Amino acid sequence: MVKSPLSIEDFPAGFERRLDANLQDCRARIAAAAVRSGRAAEDVTLITVSKYVDSGIMRVLYDLGVRKFGENRPQEAARKSRELADLDGVEIHFIGHLQRNKARLTVEHCRSLHSLNSPRLLKELERRLEDLETGHPDIFVEVNISGEESKMGLPAEELTSLLTSISSSPNVAARLHGLMTIPPYSSEPDGARACFTQLRRLRDQHLTSGLLPPGAGLSMGMSSDFEMAIEEGATVVRVGSAIYSQD
Repeated sequence: MVKSPLSIEDFPAGFERRLDANLQDCRARIAAAAVRSGRAAEDVTLITVSKYVDSGIMRVLYDLGVRKFGENRPQEAARKSRELADLDGVEIHFIGHLQRNKARLTVEHCRSLHSLNSPRLLKELERRLEDLETGHPDIFVEVNISGEESKMGLPAEELTSLLTSISSSPNVAARLHGLMTIPPYSSEPDGARACFTQLRRLRDQHLTSGLLPPGAGLSMGMSSDFEMAIEEGATVVRVGSAIYSQD
């Protein structure tokens, strides 16, 4: 059973100040990690994961400067996109597993899609993008670096084949923006680093081969490991719990 998203009534009085402080802290940590990797803070995009909250909380976040929100269910992404249509510059980014029968809904409402992970989904996206007038969404190929059966994503050894298929799928190829991964859980402080490093190496390999476009990015890193991901080259991080924490 899917839990209802949290609303303003679920947060303590004055929670806006805590959200603001958490956002400032995340942005500062992103900037510091970017510097450690030889880049500027502007080189890293923060997607604020909003799957936990309703559009009322998203409006509060908007007033605090957030414009990019991450959703993991197509219906919720579409609904929130409509509910926030009056706000200038709002972007909904799809960061969850995408079923083929929800592809149309997702491409119509989302600024980016981080979960292309199979030839069948590629074929469906190519078809659904045929008549889309906008150049969006940006598309990331999801790679299961760890090989865990519990995780979605394309096995790393199948990446070359899928990228080759994308190269002959003009609608998707025009929107291909990079690679995405979620590392396995690890109790070790640096446990996710090897996963991030491997995705970066795959990206670099396929930049050289020409199967990824120049400037292809890396979508990797969440609340528990986004600084490490940035140090390893992440260009997009997806942060939720670190922003909503009231502790």
